[in-house]
Amino acid sequence: MLWTTFVVALALGYLRRFNSPALFASAAMVIAAAVVIGGLIGWSAGRIGDATYWSVVIAAATFLSVAGDLAAPSVFRFSWSAVGIIAGAACGTVAAGHLLRRVIVGASASGIAMLLCSTAMSVHDLEWIFDLICAPIVGALVAVLIELILWLERHSYSPRYITASWLLCAVIVGNLLVPWVLA
Repeated sequence: MLWTTFVVALALGYLRRFNSPALFASAAMVIAAAVVIGGLIGWSAGRIGDATYWSVVIAAATFLSVAGDLAAPSVFRFSWSAVGIIAGAACGTVAAGHLLRRVIVGASASGIAMLLCSTAMSVHDLEWIFDLICAPIVGALVAVLIELILWLERHSYSPRYITASWLLCAVIVGNLLVPWVLA
């Protein structure tokens, strides 16, 4: 419980620095969508718990990753959040130890999610093409990350929520370091 509270507080503190109530509302919508969509995808595959869990964790990570780009339209944040929701849920439907299957499912689901979301984008330029190319790559990497976390859970007796908490902390720290690195 402490880890979950710590990560939620850290995420809210990170979002607070942007001083945007709309960003908090967007985050709440993304997490709610992750619960519903993850549950539905998990239900259809008989793995409700895993699909919902990974949908929420990966959606939170992707939302936090793109939340800082306030110049981008909100559809950009929602598109990448949708990729996180779908990648997490789809990868959560694959049993541990099936890395190749998880990578194929994650990459395919992410590519399809970004393709569907891109229909809502008003501008189709090089950034749009870049997002379409990167989404399957991100989905494949999400699959590898989930498999790594599950492996750590099996071999180090570290519960997945602690490892996932560290993942979200790493995303926030990485986002905070970007301006410093690019300066």
